[in-house]
Amino acid sequence: MRLERIGRTTAVRELERSLALKPELDIVERRYEMLRAVAWASTHAQTPVYVRVLLDRAVTVDKSLNLGDAGLSESDRRQILREQLEDLASIGDLAELGNGYWVSVDGVIVELGSDQSCLFVSGIPLRILDQETRDAIMYSGAARHLAKGSVLGKLELPIVGLQLWARRLSTDLETWTRQFGEAIRIAAGTPDDSLEFYLPETARRGCLQHDRWQRTASNLTGTYLYRQTVLNHWRLHGLARLNAGVVEGTCEIDRQDAHRLMFGYDMLGGNPTTATWNESASSSAELILHNPVPAPEMRALTALAKRLPAKKFEHRFIATTYRQQVRQTVEDLGIRLVRGSDG
Repeated sequence: MRLERIGRTTAVRELERSLALKPELDIVERRYEMLRAVAWASTHAQTPVYVRVLLDRAVTVDKSLNLGDAGLSESDRRQILREQLEDLASIGDLAELGNGYWVSVDGVIVELGSDQSCLFVSGIPLRILDQETRDAIMYSGAARHLAKGSVLGKLELPIVGLQLWARRLSTDLETWTRQFGEAIRIAAGTPDDSLEFYLPETARRGCLQHDRWQRTASNLTGTYLYRQTVLNHWRLHGLARLNAGVVEGTCEIDRQDAHRLMFGYDMLGGNPTTATWNESASSSAELILHNPVPAPEMRALTALAKRLPAKKFEHRFIATTYRQQVRQTVEDLGIRLVRGSDG
């Protein structure tokens, strides 16, 4: 057997071929597909891999695959790939387990309604799919879509609806918020540490949710959402019953429920948050969220729109085919959409 030295460009082409990368993919979509391939080779949807090992392998492949980013520092490249791993976990292609372990997921097919497209939610990389299935896959950021047809049967994956897959509420937010508060059983007692209370009704109109937490509770009577910092960094959430500013009892709740309650209390308090929504002439819309949304909504948005790199207090998406569903997802949280010039 004879070995021959090949040039870097030829090496990149061979790597692209082995990963079955489509030529139309942009660099972000190439990285998502590369991460699926590395994660699948590392776990085969069975054996978890430690995130450091997974990122070490992904960084090595990314350096060889994306020569245009040769000037990217090791730490910056690693941070980019870590954020994209989290995007894939948010839609369900990968799963983040406890203690820093990750695993690929076989996945599901998600029906999006009456149109001809479905979501292909799976950690299965292109490289192990047959050519017909590869050709049927369309990309939009982290998400992959499939035209309805014969390839769905070939994948042999469960088919579910969008509402079930995204774990969205089965009722409207206002009703859920009221029912949640009524179902909670608050135990009498006074907490050891000071609490912060979520008070949208007294906050500046349209301000960030971050600025709606207050320590002062001198005149509060009723049930309020609170947060409490323990051991200098661990944050707990719950509902507290107050009488003239005095805490008479509390009940700890799940962090995700607390996050959703923030939007519910924004709605009930008549002080909704805002997000930017800019329609373009090309039948697309840019969505900029100024507050993070609950995990089910973030999962739906990441799948239905193209997620762009985030900045502080800005989570950005480009919505095209499913822009009406994207808009509805945001409005269901009581978020008021404004044009960029109106913000």
